[in-house]
Amino acid sequence: MPYYRLERDGEVCWKQVDPFDRGDPAPEGALVVPDLPRDNQGNPLPNVVDWDGENWVLGDGTVHTEETLALRERKDRMLAAVKAKRDACEQAGCQTPYGPIDTNPDSQRKVGGGSTAALALGASFSKKWRMADNSYQVLDAAKMIEVGLLVVAHVDACQQRKNDLDEAIEEATTLAELDLIDIESGWPAL
Repeated sequence: MPYYRLERDGEVCWKQVDPFDRGDPAPEGALVVPDLPRDNQGNPLPNVVDWDGENWVLGDGTVHTEETLALRERKDRMLAAVKAKRDACEQAGCQTPYGPIDTNPDSQRKVGGGSTAALALGASFSKKWRMADNSYQVLDAAKMIEVGLLVVAHVDACQQRKNDLDEAIEEATTLAELDLIDIESGWPAL
């Protein structure tokens, strides 16, 4: 899709995007520029507002080059991988003094409910709880609350690791800096 910019005395006086890609010739004095840059799914990059004669310019003034596109694409892939790693780690379970416990979303909900009931019922609370290894543990109020707090700490540690990696990825300014970020280690262990 051609994009034209006509300048008179250094001033932009006319822009046109040919939405139908008719292949109309550019008007005399117009500059023909390449198609809008696209992400790895083929969607136009957001906030692309101008062509400076050599590169696309984003709304924040950042000059878009092939290197910046490659950097953004790598960042997007890494951020998606970090999110998937966080989800897998969060749902892999965690250790408690009473054995491993499931931490998938349904189990988190049940543990949260059990902990709330333990707080409400106090000393009268007692529950036979199935652990991740299929063993059973009888949990009184203090143990149930402890298990709930351990699950919360596990989920939070997974999210904190993701937050730290997301920040490091977004702060990277080169592909070489991204290569130094280890997204596989540092996650809570089961």
